[in-house]
Amino acid sequence: MPELTENLIRLRSVYGVGNAILWRMVRQFGSADGVLGATSDQLRRIRGVSAELADRILRAGSFDPRPEMEHAVAQGVSIIPYDDRNTPCRCCIPSILPPFCMCGGG
Repeated sequence: MPELTENLIRLRSVYGVGNAILWRMVRQFGSADGVLGATSDQLRRIRGVSAELADRILRAGSFDPRPEMEHAVAQGVSIIPYDDRNTPCRCCIPSILPPFCMCGGG
């Protein structure tokens, strides 16, 4: 799984980070890497990010999502970033989407 997807899952796994806050942060910092490299002060400038949430976001960089991702794949779930040309979710409005699509296996 590409590191970009892992970092987006790290961020999305933070309690209090929903799709709207995630997209605001990625737009502000340019990427999931940029968000994870931001300071607490920079994160708190994002609408909806409190000091407590900023601290949780900063700790997300140490979370390893790979075991959960591997478990999901073993259960037949495909994790496909929306920018993947094979995503089945292109019919949706990108500005409100989460950064990845999890599809159940056949």
